[in-house]
Amino acid sequence: DMVESKEVEKLLAHRPFDRIHGKQHKLVQSIMDEVEGWLDKYRERSSDWFNDEWQYASATRELMQLEGRAMDKFTQWVSRNDVSVGEPYGEVSRKKDSQMFARLNLLVQQG
Repeated sequence: DMVESKEVEKLLAHRPFDRIHGKQHKLVQSIMDEVEGWLDKYRERSSDWFNDEWQYASATRELMQLEGRAMDKFTQWVSRNDVSVGEPYGEVSRKKDSQMFARLNLLVQQG
């Protein structure tokens, strides 16, 4: 379990607020709740809905991205990029990408 890893334990030694308030557990729970919401959305669909190739392709793409986005939210917290427990992982992913492009643009400008 990533939350109980030695790396997170070392990290929490330098983040007393997060350790005291169990932010790592709250963050993982918020990720799990969000993932469950996505899965429920597709569980409610009928088999006829999935028979449409475009809808099936869209659902497959979204579900394949789900794990990466969920991991992004946790790794952003590990990297100390202010991640709110209730912040959707899609927003966290977009922020991460935005920060990466800003750093890249700065490097290009500096030559």
